[in-house]
Amino acid sequence: MTLVESIGDPTLTVLLAFVALPIKMETGPIADALRWAQVCIDLSEDNPLLEPMVAGAFAVRGSARWAQGNPGWRDDLEKAVAMARGTDPMVRGYVVSVTYSAIAAGVLLADDEALANVDEALRVAERSSDDLALGLTRLSMGFALLYRDSAAERERGAAVLAQVREMILAKRFYASELPIVEAWIAREMSATGDRDGALPMIRKAVNTLFDTGQWGYLSATAGVLVDTLLARGEKATSTKPTAWSNGWRLALVKRLCTARSGCCACGHWWRGPAARRFVTANWHSDTASWQHRSASRVIWRWPRR
Repeated sequence: MTLVESIGDPTLTVLLAFVALPIKMETGPIADALRWAQVCIDLSEDNPLLEPMVAGAFAVRGSARWAQGNPGWRDDLEKAVAMARGTDPMVRGYVVSVTYSAIAAGVLLADDEALANVDEALRVAERSSDDLALGLTRLSMGFALLYRDSAAERERGAAVLAQVREMILAKRFYASELPIVEAWIAREMSATGDRDGALPMIRKAVNTLFDTGQWGYLSATAGVLVDTLLARGEKATSTKPTAWSNGWRLALVKRLCTARSGCCACGHWWRGPAARRFVTANWHSDTASWQHRSASRVIWRWPRR
């Protein structure tokens, strides 16, 4: 971004940042994403030609603000969604994808308003020939539906994510999204009783995200894994210790506990009671106290409006 800014062309800076911002949100550090988004917003002032791109910057700034526990995030997200209406399908898909990623982090609810906004963008994308717009809006819709109370809506959400998976395998959508798509499909499998079938899929997704450094996705997906393990009743101390049940899980906890500034969702899932139970219950005595202290460090303030 420093190199792009040095060119001294505001239009080019905003256009290139539009592509880079969500990647920076995913890989961190989050402070850079916040700064880049603010630069784009400042450069686009009084330039109506850049308004579509700036909708994405507002979505990223809002997401970065809630990730850091700063105020103003809700206004940013609402403004981004409003600005994206009437723009091209790709911009709308981009904005709803970034905005409603907050649902999986527990920051936004999958309420009727959120579903209506995503559905509106999805219908626009379906009428277009833009696979990226279609993939982004389907991804957002699938995630949102999986957090609804209705079993029928959650079933539909899993079906929509299956469509996204097919798009990825056909090389019509970003391969980087495959781990989270499969993890959330498995999450619904677990919720409907097939925990033994779901766990290998979720573990594979966590492994992939860890290896690729997708820390924003990793923190939320680790939460899905831990929730599934707890629902299954698996204890961390096993009579047959494995690399997963000991060293790898401990390494994951350590990595997430030190990644606060590096990823978007890290910290939010770890505040939950499930995370605290996982960290403090049924661990070997020589590691339990460290994990409890580390988890406490990432249970930081909830984002203000």
